[in-house]
Amino acid sequence: MKQMREVILYVCQSLDGYISDEAEKMDWMYGDDPTLPDLDYDTFIENVDTVLMGKRTYDIICQLSDEWPYAKQHTYVFTHQTNLKQEGITFLAQPIKDVIDALKKQEGKQIWLCGGASLIQQCIEQDLIDAYELFMIPVILGKGIPLFSSCPLKRLKLRTCQAKNGIVRLSYRRHSYDAA
Repeated sequence: MKQMREVILYVCQSLDGYISDEAEKMDWMYGDDPTLPDLDYDTFIENVDTVLMGKRTYDIICQLSDEWPYAKQHTYVFTHQTNLKQEGITFLAQPIKDVIDALKKQEGKQIWLCGGASLIQQCIEQDLIDAYELFMIPVILGKGIPLFSSCPLKRLKLRTCQAKNGIVRLSYRRHSYDAA
């Protein structure tokens, strides 16, 4: 039996729930020792062939890197500026649910909901996220872009909880009785 593709929210947040500071910077996303290896990102990204993100997240990534970091994955950027062109990236204005429903019917690996906050909010509201991989970074920002804002009640089931280098990784799945 073919296993259905999953949408995974894999994201870092501050202890007070922000995914970026007020200036939309993410240079605070490291543990107690910034020289230690990352958050199992390499293992995660090997199992992903599709990346979903909003236009602001796309712009921030472009500012941070000269090369597109997701060249091995196909990226969908949700924007009203659908006339943009870049190899390996589809810019679209379709509803996120329609895109995810179509992607889940295709063969492939995991689908990473990369960000930003508005797109994540839409996916939570429409119950489109299968798994939540949250990394609690040991920092309190006080202000910024919140990961969760005015979300509907959503019950999750804790799968694992790990701590490494001061970062706590919380892995959740949506409860079966909440699943669409």
